[in-house]
Amino acid sequence: MTNDARILRRSIALSHRRTVACIGAAALAIAFALPSRADAQTPPAETKTTTITVPVIDHRVELTPRGGVLIGGEMTPKGSPVGKTDTAPLFFGDISVIAHPFFTVGVFAGFGSGGYKRYLYDQPLGDGTFSLLTTGASFKARLALSDDAVLRIGILVGRNFLWASGTVKGTAYEGTGGGINLAPTVEGSFRLSRTVGISGQLSFISQPSGTGSSGGKDVDFAFAPLWFVAVGPEFYL
Repeated sequence: MTNDARILRRSIALSHRRTVACIGAAALAIAFALPSRADAQTPPAETKTTTITVPVIDHRVELTPRGGVLIGGEMTPKGSPVGKTDTAPLFFGDISVIAHPFFTVGVFAGFGSGGYKRYLYDQPLGDGTFSLLTTGASFKARLALSDDAVLRIGILVGRNFLWASGTVKGTAYEGTGGGINLAPTVEGSFRLSRTVGISGQLSFISQPSGTGSSGGKDVDFAFAPLWFVAVGPEFYL
C-alpha cells in the first residue's frame, strides 16, 4: 500500500470518529433539554383559593321584644346594709339596624322588678322591692349560620335607673340610684317566615360606676353583673 493510500485511509477513519462524537454530543444535549415523559404527563398543581360568601339581606331592621328572668344578686349602695335582689321577671327589647351584613347597630331597653332584702351580718333587716330600668346602644357582630339561623355577639352600653323601697327594722325607706351599664350580649335567632322569627338572649346588667340617694344623701352605688336570659319573637322590617 502506498503512502498516499495510507494517509487517505487515516483521514477517513479520523473523520468518521469526529462525526460519531458530534452525533453523540447532540443526542445528549437533546436528552437534557427535553422534559421526560413522566414530567410531561404530570398535571400542574391545583391552586387552592378561599371564598368568603356575603349573605344576601332582604331586610334592614330587626325588632326583638323578649321576656325572661333577671337572676338575683347583690345590689348595695356604699355604707348601707347589704342588699340582695330576688330573681325577677324581665322585659327586654332591642331594635337593630343592619349597617353591614356582618354588623348591626341599635338601641335597647330592659325593665325588671322584684323583691329586695337588706341584711346586716347575714341577719335579715326587712323586706322591700326594687325596680330597674336600663337603656342604651347595642353594637353586635352578625354571623349567618345558615339561611335561617343567625348568631349575634356584641356589647351593650347604656345607663341604669333604679328605685327601691321597703322597711328596715320597721322603719320605711325609699331610695333611687343610677349609673353606667356595660355588658356583653350573645343572641341567637331562627327565621320562621319572611317577617317573623324566634330569638333568645344571654346577657347581664351591671353598674361599674354610679350613685345612689336615700334620705337626701348621695353615695357611690356600683354592683356586679346581674345575669338574665330572655326569649321572644323577632320581626324583620
